[in-house]
Amino acid sequence: MDNYEKEMLKIRRRKIIFFSAIIVFIVGIIIWAIVYNLNKPESEADKDYARQRAAQQQEANSEKQFQTTFNIVDMLPTAGNDYEITYGESPDKPGQYAVFINDYGTPNGKQHALDAITSAGYNPDDYEIIYQSNPPGEIGN
Repeated sequence: MDNYEKEMLKIRRRKIIFFSAIIVFIVGIIIWAIVYNLNKPESEADKDYARQRAAQQQEANSEKQFQTTFNIVDMLPTAGNDYEITYGESPDKPGQYAVFINDYGTPNGKQHALDAITSAGYNPDDYEIIYQSNPPGEIGN
């Protein structure tokens, strides 16, 4: 090998080393950027958004659970000529729900309300039912 070929070989090696160093440097920057973003602290806006999403998800799950355990809400509120059926929190069992039947003080209102529940495909015995006898539009006993 003559001197010219040796010099050209040295130049090629230097180019390979130089470009290899550039590639390693670029890969290092990419890895640093990925790691930095993974460990980057969340901003308050990000934390607030995450809290809101968690609260919405919990609310949605609670609503689904409520509707599956107290599925009669699909038909409520409903009313007939001599009754009204609603639901609300049980006065006897805090945190649980009850069905409220207002028979408007009529003799057959209670039975008509129970018939309406049964004809809608629900068993009245599956629910806590609180009976009231108030004129239409009045709330409470």
